[in-house]
Amino acid sequence: MYFQKVLLVLKYEDKKALLLGQEIKSFLESYGLEVEIFSNSLLGTTIQIDLPRVDLIIVIGGDGTFLSAMRKINLPAVPFLGFNLGRLGFMAELEIENWKKDLERILRGEFKLSKRLELQYKVLPEGEEGLAINDVVLHRTGLARLLEIKIKIGDEEEFVVRADGVIIFTPTGSTAYNFSAGGPILMPEIQAFGLNFICPFLYPVPSFVVPETSKLKITLASSQVETMLTIDGQRGINFDSEQELAIEASERRFLIVQKPQSGLISKFKVKGILNDRPVPFSFKSL
Repeated sequence: MYFQKVLLVLKYEDKKALLLGQEIKSFLESYGLEVEIFSNSLLGTTIQIDLPRVDLIIVIGGDGTFLSAMRKINLPAVPFLGFNLGRLGFMAELEIENWKKDLERILRGEFKLSKRLELQYKVLPEGEEGLAINDVVLHRTGLARLLEIKIKIGDEEEFVVRADGVIIFTPTGSTAYNFSAGGPILMPEIQAFGLNFICPFLYPVPSFVVPETSKLKITLASSQVETMLTIDGQRGINFDSEQELAIEASERRFLIVQKPQSGLISKFKVKGILNDRPVPFSFKSL
């Protein structure tokens, strides 16, 4: 078998994930693999692993569980494989139906690895720093007032946008909040990242896709609005006009196991986001 030691991470306090996890554990052990199983607790920022070496990390849950596990497990060279128990599951590769057949093929080495870009962020001066897999979002938290966001991309001229916020997203995160906010979709393996503004004032502001070598500096022109940074939809950090947000592509990449025929367009079709034929308009659908 291609893998020997597997870590199973389950959605927290989810009976369906627990039952499926036990079934997958027995299935893997029947092939002679060593398996350790964890429930992804909402508390804590790391998952302590007892196995001396891990070849594969299997996550059972939705994309939220997948993101949480990736943020807590600091094993950048170990690939992740997701079982989707959520609604969309862009990051998860396997569905509950036919999982044994699909997993068996992966264990035999019939898979491809998708290498994904991560963001490195730092709040200056002397603020928090870390990694983001999907996105870093600067947004207001209090009254419904606009932010005045100052942006500098590399050596380009600084510019100011008045908006509800800005999403700095990875290719993986382009199908998350950025997609809902009308931003562009990036193919997952592209070595670039993007900016998309949330409800800009008076006129549309274009989204930007920048090379992986770009360095962003973001500040607030005004201190009149309560503001926060949200990392991957899971971590909140207070932010004010005295601080600066620095973002660049991390040197680290993360790996996702995919079936050989898997692709972004095929996932869009399966999940009903893309259709081969136009959907006829009907006032009944309004």
